Amino acid sequence: MTERSQIFPALVDLLVHERWSVRLGAMVTMEYLADASADLADGFIAPLWGRFAGLAEPVQIDVVQTLAQLKNGAVKQHLETIASGDFSPSVRQAAVEELANF
Repeated sequence: MTERSQIFPALVDLLVHERWSVRLGAMVTMEYLADASADLADGFIAPLWGRFAGLAEPVQIDVVQTLAQLKNGAVKQHLETIASGDFSPSVRQAAVEELANF
């Protein structure tokens, strides 16, 4: 992705996959991408946020952690929304913890 300066939309599907091992691989990819090309990684914020409410709790927690790697204003707003929103206590706690590191 960094070589082509283009995001691969299929990565979003992997980041929200129900199987943890699939998500983990995608999360590692996002960590690399966030370090290598933050502007490119920012392209994943809207698609992940668009799916967030419909995800299972464990997937939401992983998405919170993934988004938090991007460290920008849009992500901070989403994390604040999650921390104070109508989500499970563990999802809200994950957002609070990531905000503390922002």
